[in-house]
Amino acid sequence: MKAGDRIVCPHCGEPTVVKTKPKMAGWTRVGDVLVCALCGAEVGTPDPEAEKHAAAASTAALAALLGGEEAPKLRLDPGSEHRRFCRNCRNRIEHPFVLRCGRDGHVIDPGGCCEHFTREDGT
Repeated sequence: MKAGDRIVCPHCGEPTVVKTKPKMAGWTRVGDVLVCALCGAEVGTPDPEAEKHAAAASTAALAALLGGEEAPKLRLDPGSEHRRFCRNCRNRIEHPFVLRCGRDGHVIDPGGCCEHFTREDGT
């Protein structure tokens, strides 16, 4: 039995869904138990094999949904557009109360960008 299974609760006799609840001994967590979602009565302990099988089945279902292909690798590098904000521009003039653009003196948003962006290091 695993969390999410539909059962008839042996305590309240109602059809319910099993959910996981931490088992506590004072302020210390000693494990997990499965409980009835309606009455909260303990109905068993989680089966680690069932959890592994459920995870493998959901991965297979997702792969089938996507056409059997593996998910594309995510790109975590920022790319060429990284740091193209006014806060990283060479033309920024810092002041304790307001940031201004050195090109024309208007107030800028540090998260904004414009076509006149020049990196602080000159590239």
